[in-house]
Amino acid sequence: MKHAFPCCFMPGTHILMADGSLKPVQEIENLEWILSTENEKKEVGCTTEEPAEEYYILKTKEGHEIQITGEHPMMTDKGWKLVKRLEVGTKLARWNHKNVQTEFDSLEFIEIKKENSMVYNLICDDCAVVANGFICGDFHVQYQMNVLSKYLK
Repeated sequence: MKHAFPCCFMPGTHILMADGSLKPVQEIENLEWILSTENEKKEVGCTTEEPAEEYYILKTKEGHEIQITGEHPMMTDKGWKLVKRLEVGTKLARWNHKNVQTEFDSLEFIEIKKENSMVYNLICDDCAVVANGFICGDFHVQYQMNVLSKYLK
């Protein structure tokens, strides 16, 4: 499935599955189940794979990292923000599924990589996806954020 703005995860990004295990995003198949931050099982209705020309490497002071496209929304202490609008010092939300709570890590490093790569995404039921421990939006959240971002500069 091709979209106007690829908003996806890099290969190797681990997604929290419904059974509590972690699975690389590129290995997830349609109709598998993930665990949302509401601690509910959500069915993956569809997966996407598409090319992207750049992606971001984000690292926190606490040592956590994710590689993700700039159009992807991540939860912060101030609500959803697109990756391309994050700044060093932003508090990124992380999901502790064992304690069923949100924790915040301080963004310390942002690098933009300009290279072609395949990226992957999940279309669920308008939920937050836990990717490398970070709270990120699924395709529906991303679409809403990218449409709104055109009006919220």
